[in-house]
Parts: sequence; C-alpha cells; structure tokens
Amino acid sequence: FPFDKVCMHYIYIYIYIYIYIYMYIDMYTNICTAVWCYDNRDFNALLEEEPVHSKAI
Repeated sequence: FPFDKVCMHYIYIYIYIYIYIYMYIDMYTNICTAVWCYDNRDFNALLEEEPVHSKAI
C-alpha cells in the first residue's frame, strides 16, 4: 500500500533527523561547555593577573 510506505518513509526520515539533531546538540553542548570552562578559567586568570601587569607597567 503506497500510503503506508510513504508514512514509514517519513517516520524513518523524522527519526533520522531527530537522532542527528540530538547527537549534534549533545556534541555542540559538550564542546561549548569545555570551551566555556576553559575560557572562563583563562578569563579569571587574566582578570587576576591584569592589575599586576598594569602596576608593573
């Protein structure tokens, strides 16, 4: 039956897209978290060191 075939086709596409988006968001979130933690640590270190450099100059 063509209608059933089309429905299954769309369901498979939907599942594939959902899994792809979920994996992409998960990966993107992990990268963002890692980068943010790293940047945040560096930024805090910069903030702490900045006055020292300013006074030295």
